[in-house]
Amino acid sequence: MFRLLEIISRLQGEVSGKLSDKEQSLEDEIQLQCKQAEHHVEDLQMELQTTKEELAKQLKSIQERVIDLEVDLEDVHDSEQRWAAKHKKALEQTEQLQLKLIQEKDLSEQLECEKAIVERQVKELRSEVDELLNSKVQEDVITRAESKVKALENTLRTEERSKNVLEDQ
Repeated sequence: MFRLLEIISRLQGEVSGKLSDKEQSLEDEIQLQCKQAEHHVEDLQMELQTTKEELAKQLKSIQERVIDLEVDLEDVHDSEQRWAAKHKKALEQTEQLQLKLIQEKDLSEQLECEKAIVERQVKELRSEVDELLNSKVQEDVITRAESKVKALENTLRTEERSKNVLEDQ
């Protein structure tokens, strides 16, 4: 029995030694893993910090780009409004010119009609003058008729000048 106790004691010593070695080895392993985990956490924290800084830079750059694009958009909008105003003004001017052209055509037609009437009257008066000259009527009648013809010719010239002035406009 004594021998058994001795064996048990020795075995307990061995087991105790092995347990203590194992505990020490486990503690060393745990410490090593803790240190590795701490290093890994530090690396991740540094990586996170770097990522945060990069994201902050990218965000700032994007915000600056957004501001630039907003300014460009305002410029485009202002330009569009200016072009729309110019377009509207051009349309109004075109309408005014069309109305003026219609008025000038009407006036031109009126002048043409008046010219035709005056030319007919001049022709009739010339015929009368020719008849009076042929029939040797009194000179004062002929003179009055010639004066009337000259007045009508002057009126005709004035009308033609007015027409030309209107057409040149």
